[in-house]
Amino acid sequence: MTRETIGAADFNRRVRLLVEVPDHPDELALAEELLVAEGCVVRAATAHEAARVGQRRAGLVVEVRLRGARRGARRAAVHRVERLAERRSLALWVRESTLCTPPRERRTRYHVRLAPPTEGSPVARRVLGLARYLTGDAAADPLAGSAEACRLSGDTPPLGRDMPADRGRPLSGG
Repeated sequence: MTRETIGAADFNRRVRLLVEVPDHPDELALAEELLVAEGCVVRAATAHEAARVGQRRAGLVVEVRLRGARRGARRAAVHRVERLAERRSLALWVRESTLCTPPRERRTRYHVRLAPPTEGSPVARRVLGLARYLTGDAAADPLAGSAEACRLSGDTPPLGRDMPADRGRPLSGG
């Protein structure tokens, strides 16, 4: 096992390569077998991707998973596949490389805290506050209240008076 395949599940960069191989079933099978053994994900190129591949050649899309800096990831992925082709005397050529960056969902974090009791006699308010504190509904800091947090996706409208009725009630008394 090589150093790259030992940590195949441990990666933080993905590079997608368009690779061309001679259009022969044996060459295709060998290329796919060697690339999968190296820890790459291989699939046949779609018609749109195969348009950039030469005649009498078949296109493969290879996803190389790497660990390390973003800056040299494309070059390292191309080097890894070309080195494999050279070591195994494989007819394989890298035509394109693209760094895969997954879309990030913006999330907003809201901290929800219980308000101190305001209704009832002062004794009832103190008893309720003490009950909340003893049952864990309040953090160790009595001024902080409960430290519950929720995350909402970025396309959620802001909480407020103009919020639709089916979305819940606003956090503040506004």
